[in-house]
Amino acid sequence: MIKVKLDPEYTGNGSDIRNTATVDALTADPRPANNTSAAAGPPEGTVKTPTADLEVGRTTP
Repeated sequence: MIKVKLDPEYTGNGSDIRNTATVDALTADPRPANNTSAAAGPPEGTVKTPTADLEVGRTTP
């Protein structure tokens, strides 16, 4: 899993975010057409609202 962090100034809903992956090697590739993925957006096409997962604890002597 790869997590990304959007610029705090981003105001979109994620429908305009696209991601592709490309691989390369020094060895000759007989099928170079399959070295790049199709552009994909976030799951369900939206950006999740940021949340915090915090825990506060106290230790006494």
